[in-house]
Amino acid sequence: MKLAVVDVGYWGANLVRMFQQLGVLDRICESNARRIGELTTIYPDIRAERSFEVQCIETRRTPRTDGHDAWRVLKVLEASQRSLSMNGEPVPVETVLGFGSGARLQELATLGVNS
Repeated sequence: MKLAVVDVGYWGANLVRMFQQLGVLDRICESNARRIGELTTIYPDIRAERSFEVQCIETRRTPRTDGHDAWRVLKVLEASQRSLSMNGEPVPVETVLGFGSGARLQELATLGVNS
């Protein structure tokens, strides 16, 4: 298993050091270019890159996922937790996911099965 440390910050430097010593650190993703320079000086064998969000802002690219996608994931996780607390009873999430109605969800499920 390999790990990455994203947005190292103050405490993350300890994680970088620990993961490096354990041999599981694959890369560092950091938004601060100066911090990347510091870390790559200490750990020259570790790949370091600018955080994806910063790259998107600098190049004016639209990321594949955005805050709306993260919000939907959060709502699904909350619905999953509610379902677990109700002994696995189904919890509707169609509107959270932007499918509108149960009929639209069934249509999408049918498309997935038939493709």
